[in-house]
Amino acid sequence: MPPLLLLHGLGTGPGGWKPQLEAFPHAIAPRLEGAEETLEGTVAPFDLCGLSLGALVALRYAGDHPDRVRRLVVCAGIAKLPWYFRGVQYGIAGVVRVLPAPRVRKGLVSGLPGEHRATALDEIAHVDSRRASRALRTAARFKLERLPPMPTLVLCGERDRVNVRLSRQLAETLPNARFEAVPGAGHVANLDNPAAFNRLLRDFLAD
Repeated sequence: MPPLLLLHGLGTGPGGWKPQLEAFPHAIAPRLEGAEETLEGTVAPFDLCGLSLGALVALRYAGDHPDRVRRLVVCAGIAKLPWYFRGVQYGIAGVVRVLPAPRVRKGLVSGLPGEHRATALDEIAHVDSRRASRALRTAARFKLERLPPMPTLVLCGERDRVNVRLSRQLAETLPNARFEAVPGAGHVANLDNPAAFNRLLRDFLAD
């Protein structure tokens, strides 16, 4: 079975993929900051899965290197933000930049299930206000230039109201994609409902 690379979002680290690392022995979860090096160093073709900010990294990499990615899974991903959401996100980024770093980190993990927050706080201890603000601005500016052609599963937690619509639009934009909602899950769907997330992931990779 090809390697499965898992790219986390802004509010977690590699430990945010604990249920998937336990369920998929061939999975690798690098730190997002070093993801490019891991992607380039992994024998291709491999399967690639990203969540939120990690989904944007995965989309861009798969579009730029379609020969290296066998199957792509993105959760809470976008092709681009509508102009009104971009404005909101830039505003949030501006506020985050001037907040104390501990408050920013606490906010970043607030949407996680309680049992995962301590690990996430440890893993994002290096994230200060400027770094978080910069990541939010990067996501606001994101625009998918090259559409990944490989089979793609677009996931989103059914309670992640903003991203459900954007994820559906992403699936319609990509040439070889389908959308699935993760039942009972919010933004961090892989932790909110790991059983359903893992089932969808396993079934897609085995097709």
